[in-house]
Amino acid sequence: MEKLAAKSRSSQAKVMGSIISISGAFVLTFYKGTPIVNAHKHLSLSLQDQINFLKSEDASWATGGILLMSDYILTSVWYILEGLFGKLMSNVIYAWTLNLKGAVFVTSFRPFQIVIAVAMGVLFLDDTLYIGSVVGAIIVSIGLYVVLWGKATEEIEEVVGGLESLTAENVPLLQNQRTETSEKNV
Repeated sequence: MEKLAAKSRSSQAKVMGSIISISGAFVLTFYKGTPIVNAHKHLSLSLQDQINFLKSEDASWATGGILLMSDYILTSVWYILEGLFGKLMSNVIYAWTLNLKGAVFVTSFRPFQIVIAVAMGVLFLDDTLYIGSVVGAIIVSIGLYVVLWGKATEEIEEVVGGLESLTAENVPLLQNQRTETSEKNV
C-alpha cells in the first residue's frame, strides 16, 4: 500500500524509522536493567495496611463476601462487554486511520502501544519501572517520529511534484485563458 523508492529520502526514513521502532520494542521487552521506580516498597506498606484491616473487629465479613462476589461477577461481565465493544471500536479506529492517512500511521503506532502499556502498568498497577523500559520507549518514540517525518516529506514531495506537472498543455482551462487574454491584447 505504500510506495517505496530506494533513492528517496522519505522512503529511507520510513524504513529506518520502522526498524528503529521495532528494535526499541525489543529493548523495552527484553532488557530490564536497574529499577528506577521500585513497586515492592509501596507493596509492603499496602500489604501491612490490609493485614491491620483484617485484624479489626468491626469488619463485616458477610458484607465483604457479598461485595467481593458481586465484584467478581461484574468484572467478568465487564471484560466480556469490553472484549466485544473494545475490539469493534479499535478495528473501526484502525480502519478509519488507514483510510485517512495510510498504512504507515497504523503500523507505526503498534510499537508505541507497548510504551503506553508500560506507562499504565507503572501508574495504575504499581509495576516496577526499569531503565530498559525508559530506553526502549525513547527508541520507539524516535523511530515513530522518523517514520512520521518520512511520511510527511513524501506527501510534500507529491504535492510539489503535482504542481510542477501542471502546464498549459495539461490544463485546458488555463490554455483557453491564455488564448483569450492574448486575443484581447492584440
